[in-house]
Amino acid sequence: MKLLLIFVLIQTSVVSLFGQTMDVGTHDVLIQKLEKGLEINKDIQIQLRLADLYADRSRLKTIQETEEKCQQCHSSNQDRRKSLSLYLDIFDKVTDEEQKRVFEQIAQSHTLLGETTKAKSFYKKIIDKKYDKGLKAIAHQKQADLYFFSHDYSRALKDYKKSNSLDPSLKTALVSYRMAWCDFNSGQYALAKNHLDQLLSSQDEMDSSLRVDIARDFAKFTAKGTIDNKSIKRVHQLSDKSEAKDNVELLASELDRLGRPTENLIVNHYLLEAFETDPADKALAYMRMSQAELSLKRYASVTASFQKSTEFYKKINCENLKDRCADYQSKAQKFLIFWNRIEKDKPSSQLHQVWTTYLELFRDDFDMHFIAAQSFHKGSKMGLAQHHYLVTAELVHQDEKPESRKLLAVSLDAAMACAEESKVNSQKKLAYQSYLKFNPKGEKQLQAKYQLAYIEYDDKNYEAALVGFNKIITEHKESQKKLNIGTALKSAHLVLDIHAINKNNSQVMDYAQSFAQSFPKNKSEFDSIYRKALLNESLASLKKSPADLKYQDKLSQKLKVLNLSSVNQQEKALILETRVQLSRSTRNLEDMKSSSLALIGMKGLKESIKNFAYDQIIWASEMKLDFKKAYEYSLIRFQKMNRGKNEQIRLGVLAELSSKNSKLHYDEALKKTRGTLESNQLRAKIVQNSSAPWAELISRLKQLKSSPQLLSELALVTYSRYPNKQKAELVLKERSVAIKPAGIQLRRHLEIPKLKSLSSQVSKHIISHRSESQAQKGITKRLELISQLEVFANSAIERKDLVLQTVTLEVIKNEKLRFARDLTTLPLPKGLSKNDQIQYLKILETKVATIEKEAKSISQRIEGVWKTGTLMKSLHNNYESSDQNLKRLLALEIDLILPHAPESQKNQLKTWKEYQRPDARELLAAREKLKAYPFDEASLRQLIASEKNHDHLTHVAYLEQRLIDLQKRMTP
Repeated sequence: MKLLLIFVLIQTSVVSLFGQTMDVGTHDVLIQKLEKGLEINKDIQIQLRLADLYADRSRLKTIQETEEKCQQCHSSNQDRRKSLSLYLDIFDKVTDEEQKRVFEQIAQSHTLLGETTKAKSFYKKIIDKKYDKGLKAIAHQKQADLYFFSHDYSRALKDYKKSNSLDPSLKTALVSYRMAWCDFNSGQYALAKNHLDQLLSSQDEMDSSLRVDIARDFAKFTAKGTIDNKSIKRVHQLSDKSEAKDNVELLASELDRLGRPTENLIVNHYLLEAFETDPADKALAYMRMSQAELSLKRYASVTASFQKSTEFYKKINCENLKDRCADYQSKAQKFLIFWNRIEKDKPSSQLHQVWTTYLELFRDDFDMHFIAAQSFHKGSKMGLAQHHYLVTAELVHQDEKPESRKLLAVSLDAAMACAEESKVNSQKKLAYQSYLKFNPKGEKQLQAKYQLAYIEYDDKNYEAALVGFNKIITEHKESQKKLNIGTALKSAHLVLDIHAINKNNSQVMDYAQSFAQSFPKNKSEFDSIYRKALLNESLASLKKSPADLKYQDKLSQKLKVLNLSSVNQQEKALILETRVQLSRSTRNLEDMKSSSLALIGMKGLKESIKNFAYDQIIWASEMKLDFKKAYEYSLIRFQKMNRGKNEQIRLGVLAELSSKNSKLHYDEALKKTRGTLESNQLRAKIVQNSSAPWAELISRLKQLKSSPQLLSELALVTYSRYPNKQKAELVLKERSVAIKPAGIQLRRHLEIPKLKSLSSQVSKHIISHRSESQAQKGITKRLELISQLEVFANSAIERKDLVLQTVTLEVIKNEKLRFARDLTTLPLPKGLSKNDQIQYLKILETKVATIEKEAKSISQRIEGVWKTGTLMKSLHNNYESSDQNLKRLLALEIDLILPHAPESQKNQLKTWKEYQRPDARELLAAREKLKAYPFDEASLRQLIASEKNHDHLTHVAYLEQRLIDLQKRMTP
């Protein structure tokens, strides 16, 4: 039953394969069936049919991949390799006749897979081992083909001969054709030619396209031998009628390529005589004859043949024969270029005659116009050379390609050179005008314009000349490379000359301003007028609102490059002062400083101008955070006898900022200050900057009392830096000071040790149970200690000190509760009757209840404080407004209150308690950033924050004022 199924499958596949064309899907089904059959029985016929199916499916897939242009698809190769594997497996198992077909399939698969080496190995196996003679012949032929296409012609020929000897029937026309090429490439030209002659002469059937190829190659082979009418005629006879003329032309081309001009002439004459030729054929034939005549140096014949060639070309209908016309022009170009190269230095009249003939025919060939112009130029025919240079320029001037722009420039330059060599005015004018027409932005356009303008000037046509010269100067000024400076300078002199002739002095002045910048080497002629105009423009720009900063910067730079060596002192001072004002407006600090220093360095300068210069240097130094320089310049700027209150304060601040002693300046300012608050603010500055601040504060306490708010804050800050209880108590004796927020906080820190001590005493106190008398004494002592806490709490409440008030109340509450518990644990007094005991316990119970009630009342009061948030808000405000030293004091307060705070508030309190040492590197980086960007608001804010972290209060105050000025766009 299984064998019957296999037979059916085989029969089905045979019918499908050879009965009709199948698609890929059908192949898939059959292959699947045969694969299953092969699993059942390893039958050779099943394998053979399966290999055929894989081979055919690979063919179909290849077609699909080609149509879909799928470069990465390899599905067809997979099938091809599968079929190859099957063919190789059954190759030695099939019949001799089937073996030949399988051989062809294996050979084709190796070829399609590009497996040349494997193919050679397979052929060698067939050749070396005992196989059928016919099969060996086929193997030799396949191996010969491999050698042929890898250009190993001697091996290819050997295998072809061996194949033919084993099986003469394999020697087809194609094999003979390839054998002829093997002979040709081995230098056996006559033998190769004879092989092709025999092939073409035989009456054997041959593919028509192969016969055409053999006939064309016979013409090529013929070019290697003797050329006469007989050999030419043989090429003619062995070619199909439709190909004969083309093959004879091919023979002519080969002879030209091989450098055989005489034989080339013979072939071209044969062409003209033996064939009916159209004008295009005749034109090309005479072209080839011109080339041959040139090789033989028969120049008269060259020009005659070329003239005939062009006459026939004119008869061609190029609209219908565009390719042939293009081919003719290409050949004519190559011919002329070759001849021109031969006579490059000494062109002959015949060459010029041919040039003229060609360019009359191809008027738009700009490359050839240019080469012809060079040839005429070499031959000193300036008129013709200029003409062809200008035609070249006219043809290429609208093409933007780089090579065309280059050719345009070279052609126009050469045309002007020809015109100037000719010394003919009409030619010169034409050359200059053409340059400007075709290359208006060229490098020599100014030279061309100058020559044209000079002609007008020489004819006293001044208006026209003036227009021309002014255009030259304007273009020179706008040119980045400042080309043709000599031409522009001559034009400038002639412009001034024309305006002088016309007595137009205002125009002379205007042009002088421009010429001073355009011609630096001649600036002495124009600088005086130019400087005055520039100064006036600069002063006018400073009055405009809003200011055009870019334009001001441009003016500033122009002032900066002025040469002031020959300028008088007054004008020099005005220029420098204007430069300072422009630099200040544009915030160019370096230019501002350099101009100010130059002003200060001048002798005999007015005091007001010198002070102005110092003010700008001081301001620029401050902007760069160079407070040391600002302080030094300020000491010079404000001499001792001229220092008022404000000047001394300013010097004091700069001294602080530059880490110098500021006390002297603040003391001097204090002498000139009348207001109480202002005076005390100066005293506070002195105290803060002092190395012994408490001593300084106490010495000035009498005056500072009149400003309690200021004094309380000063005392608190001083205490945070240098804790001194005695000095602090001395300040707090002043009630007006003590009641201020800072005074309350200072008092708090003086009272904290007392609270801690009292709390410790109470918490450690124990009521003894040894005797009634000792218990009574303990109760009395405990009540006394709690009473002291209550007095402390009342004092804190009176001062409105929420921190001490809350902590003390919390301690009192806890101690009252503990006291109530302790009372309940006391033993009953001895000697009491039962009624007395009952009475005693009732009194005790009432007393304990009263104490617990008091504790509960205190607890509710404390809860009220936390609920209102007043305490947390107070601590938060202190945290936000405190410097690092005050934050350390705040940490002590939080340490005190933290154990008694609700759980919900503890994390926030811990955050305020944390203290981090400020990073000095961060401060330095912020300073460097502001130095680099003095007017950047973000950088300024960043430095303010960093200075705050380092408690540099003066720096903070200074920078905050600077921020205000910046926001208002204010400058000193």
